[in-house]
Order: sequence, then C-alpha cells, then structure tokens
Amino acid sequence: MLKAPCGLAPGIDGDNQSISLGQVSDAQLTTIGYSTPVEFKIKLIGCTFDPKAAAETKVNVRFDGMSVGGANGFLGVTGDAKGLAIRLIDASNKQVKIATKSAPYSLRTGDNTLQFSAQVVALEGEAVIAGHYDALTSFSLTYL
Repeated sequence: MLKAPCGLAPGIDGDNQSISLGQVSDAQLTTIGYSTPVEFKIKLIGCTFDPKAAAETKVNVRFDGMSVGGANGFLGVTGDAKGLAIRLIDASNKQVKIATKSAPYSLRTGDNTLQFSAQVVALEGEAVIAGHYDALTSFSLTYL
C-alpha cells in the first residue's frame, strides 16, 4: 500500500505491460530514421484529492532503463539487432528521455489515462543490423 492520491491499474494498462512495436524494416530505419509510433497508456484508478489543497492534482512520469544515444536519452535494446533504440513520446508528441521526468499530466477525480507512445529509432552514426530485440523500462510517478 502506498500513500498516493491514485492507484495503478493492474495488468496491461498499468503495472505489467508488454508493448509490441511490430515488424520494422532495416530499410525504413536507414531511410527515414524511425518507425511509426505505437501508443501505450498508464491507467491511474480511484484518484481522490483534498478539495482544499491544490497539491497532487498533476503527475510526472519517469521511465528508467538502459539509456543510449548520448544526450538523446533513448531506451537501449538487447538482442541481435544493432544500431537502434526506443524513443518514448508523451501525449504532446514530445520525447521523454530515460531517467527524466515527463511534462506534468493534469489529473481529475476518478480514473485517469496517461497516453504515451514508443517508436524504434536508428542511432546516429551506427549501422542498422536487422534482428530480434527487446527493451525493458520501469516507470515511477511523482505527484505534484
């Protein structure tokens, strides 16, 4: 149990997600540098707020994992594929760098859905080599 204004939905919308980015061709990454973004969400449930306090009505999300791409802050991958990484994007279509808080999301009483997307990107200066890849990230929430 946590002292927090919201709970986290169990399973695929909350605390245990697996996101398939589909099949991405090495030609697409070599030509345009990125794949089509795939949406995912974090669902917060049962949010309740003190009506007298302005605090804790917004939340930042921070994704942690293996960071690659220097200042770009991409999520690194493991596996046979090389020269690629994962870019995380918030609901405003802005990148969320690994180990950096997102822009704040406004919350309302009840359930809230935080929208994100992920896409495969080619790493600058590296050859893209086709193959299987995986990436792992965790997230934490900071209420404001």
